[in-house]
Amino acid sequence: MADTYHHGDLRRALLDAGAAALAVSGVDGLSLRGLARDAGVSPAAVYHHFAGKAGLVAALAEDALWSIDAALAAAVEAEADPVRRYRALGVAYVAFAVDHPERFRLAFGPTRAGGFAGMAETGGPLPAERPAFRQLVRVVQGLDPAPDDPVEVMVASWGLVHGVAMLILDGPLAAMVGGRDRLLALAGRLIDRLQV
Repeated sequence: MADTYHHGDLRRALLDAGAAALAVSGVDGLSLRGLARDAGVSPAAVYHHFAGKAGLVAALAEDALWSIDAALAAAVEAEADPVRRYRALGVAYVAFAVDHPERFRLAFGPTRAGGFAGMAETGGPLPAERPAFRQLVRVVQGLDPAPDDPVEVMVASWGLVHGVAMLILDGPLAAMVGGRDRLLALAGRLIDRLQV
């Protein structure tokens, strides 16, 4: 145990172990004792970083948002054309949901203090400063010509890709379309229909 505890960034190691456990058993299956066991540390070490399970869940939700933000940023940076960046952003959002469904649900869940729903409760940063959403702001602001109403474009864009993601995760879309590549191609075509 001691070797693992002193490996470096224990909080990061605990978040990684929590994300892996989340993928297997969802939020209900998370346990601080199990997390300690998986990370090779004592339960007390986990409590040093997270105030109980609620603190762990909030930290995992925030970490998921930053992971989504990083995936979106990478997709945007791979494209030079503003419209292609816009499309890539939306497809990357849906791809994250498909590839990491439990983390995606946690990030945007209605009862998770670390996700978007917790912003009003915690007095968190403005949406334009929040991980994931800030990438959308950046891309929409970079469109040429600039949209007449950028907020409307942001809401329509986010609503579309989030709706598609949820229809894949919790609705019939995955069964209707089938396969990751086909789902992402559909997301891209739907984004194209917004005509920004």
